[in-house]
Amino acid sequence: MDYYSMTCPHADEIVRGVVFKALEKDPNLAASLLRLHFHDCFVRGCDASVLLDSTKAHGTAEKDALTNKSLRGFEVIDAVKAALEAQCPGTVSCADVLALAARDSVYMAGDLYYMVPMGRKDGYVSRAADTSALPAATLNASELIKVFVRDHGFTVPELVALSGGHTLGQAHCANFKNRLSGLGNRVDPTMDAWMAASLAKTCKKGGDGATAKLDATSNAFDAEYFKGLQARRGLLTSDQTLLNGSPETAMYVNQFADSPDAFFDAFVQGMGRMGQLDLNSDGNVRISCRVIN
Repeated sequence: MDYYSMTCPHADEIVRGVVFKALEKDPNLAASLLRLHFHDCFVRGCDASVLLDSTKAHGTAEKDALTNKSLRGFEVIDAVKAALEAQCPGTVSCADVLALAARDSVYMAGDLYYMVPMGRKDGYVSRAADTSALPAATLNASELIKVFVRDHGFTVPELVALSGGHTLGQAHCANFKNRLSGLGNRVDPTMDAWMAASLAKTCKKGGDGATAKLDATSNAFDAEYFKGLQARRGLLTSDQTLLNGSPETAMYVNQFADSPDAFFDAFVQGMGRMGQLDLNSDGNVRISCRVIN
């Protein structure tokens, strides 16, 4: 937090206090806040564009794009920003708030703490169409490697570790029903048969909006996600393909399943790289994260 040491020395504590209070009420928000940071950085860089509301003047914003309709946690970010504005007006950017809230969510869910460089600026543009840059849940290993490694400069272990962020949270049937009936009415053979049958019942009853856990311990940040992949219990195509789709990624799935510490180390490296994607030096610090100053 050296960046704000003179201008807002207690920023870290303020963010953590609000985030922890929110997660005590709803542990599922840990996954939501981590996802917000990811969806922000992969679209136009880490500039808090995902937080801007749609307007008549500027059109449909990222948060209202179809792929972002399930995003949650905006109210938590609003509460954090309000607390910061009360202590240090116009100082801490919304983009930095997203990065800190994601870190504190991981810390509360799994006791993994890492340093977050500060100094991001908030952008002025948010377009729903730009969310096409987000990796789809249906990507295979080769496609994931292209998006993460070739296009954005991540390493393969960082790609696998960031995917391991799915150790938190749930997914809607719309994002994994392709594995239940999308292969010529045949269940994806890389999915455990019992799991597939159970998910089919869930989705038939609740439709596309029904949800399933991304791993067995969906509120704990741990390495169970990788053990689930070994048992053919990955929920999304983009999850299970890490084991079955490429020896490059499979090597790290097995390594992280055996060594949670190796997963944590690679995750921290990946989060550090993600938090620096396409930083906007021409931005500013919003007073409200939902609107341009």
